[in-house]
Amino acid sequence: MEISNSSYDEIINILSEKIRTNERFTFHNVNASILLKYLNNTEFRKSLNSFDCLYSDGIGMYSASRFLYGKKGLKQRVNGTDLYYRILENADNKKLKCFFYGGSAQAVGLLPGILKKNYPGITVTGIIPRSDKTYDDTLKQIMDSSSDILFAGLGTPVQENFIAQYSGSLNVPVQIAVGSGLEFISGAKKRAPEIFLKLGIEWIYRIYLEPLRLWKRYFFGIPAFIFKIIIFKFKLPTIKENS
Repeated sequence: MEISNSSYDEIINILSEKIRTNERFTFHNVNASILLKYLNNTEFRKSLNSFDCLYSDGIGMYSASRFLYGKKGLKQRVNGTDLYYRILENADNKKLKCFFYGGSAQAVGLLPGILKKNYPGITVTGIIPRSDKTYDDTLKQIMDSSSDILFAGLGTPVQENFIAQYSGSLNVPVQIAVGSGLEFISGAKKRAPEIFLKLGIEWIYRIYLEPLRLWKRYFFGIPAFIFKIIIFKFKLPTIKENS
């Protein structure tokens, strides 16, 4: 796995250029949980490897890169949800067209109002709720939308498989796997208080809100991630410079 060593501003600049040139660009923000799935699941690894670029997500990936590479590690701690807000702000400023595929029924219901209020410059070309199965009419709606950006929030591994399978035919330059991002953007789920975000411990607040769904991910996942990173110290993955 190659993680691109890019700052928020560099990522936004890359997306803007891909949209300007109408060049397909698929990307994913990889956190500790995604990395463990990548290492443990062959089919998921194949889907993720099809993405044009992988960026880091969260303090775990940032700290791991510094442990592995020292000063040559990731230059900035990137948070996936914060990045999505920045992408929306850029889309708002540049009057871009965005399609939203995913999110719960609650998120889909809230999203139009939030986008109109906070990002009035965006043209919303479609909002479709999350589904574990992709239908022909969904694909056609995305293809015919002439969108600049597709936000795919279908959950893992559905969103990764969807982009891996259909990205070449969707006629959308920038395609992003956003996980629960649409839940937060719409306000269907609350983000942690600012102090949690600054300290990089948003995951604690998420466990507090959804203990039954998330406790295994973090209480088993964090030790497994730390163990894998220690092993990586002897077999280093590549972090490539921004291109």
